[in-house]
Amino acid sequence: MDEIYRALCEKFAEADIGRYTVFYEDELLEVFPENERTRDALEAALTRLTNEGCIDVRYARGPAFCLAYLKPFTPPQDESDLAEEVTIKAEEARIADRKLTLKVFAAAFFGGALGGGIFALIGGLI
Repeated sequence: MDEIYRALCEKFAEADIGRYTVFYEDELLEVFPENERTRDALEAALTRLTNEGCIDVRYARGPAFCLAYLKPFTPPQDESDLAEEVTIKAEEARIADRKLTLKVFAAAFFGGALGGGIFALIGGLI
């Protein structure tokens, strides 16, 4: 079903983003498979796309639908994919934290060594 939503969004993208355009039932049903070309299937798809924020329907009168295309359809991700993505981001954050700690330590060490060297040099001149 995601392919149908994506195909409908591609059809709507032919118009300007955010601009209301009239589409007719026949041209919208062309993206559906032969056995699913019904008005109920079209209305269900438009309802889903409206709920997802992809389109905004102004009116539907007879075979005409006035709607505005807002954004492309993105199917929801599986929870396993989301968990894996969170794990990867957490590991990247830990690595970045370790690098920052190392940089701060190196700056403090070399700053202290440089300051001590300057102090010893000045102390030796007096």
